[in-house]
Amino acid sequence: SLKILNYNLRGLGGGSKQPDVGAGG
Repeated sequence: SLKILNYNLRGLGGGSKQPDVGAGG
């Protein structure tokens, strides 16, 4: 999730429910 850092961070935390979940989504 390089497009949106905020979403990427949420993805890394494993708690992301956003379209762009990053690494941990």
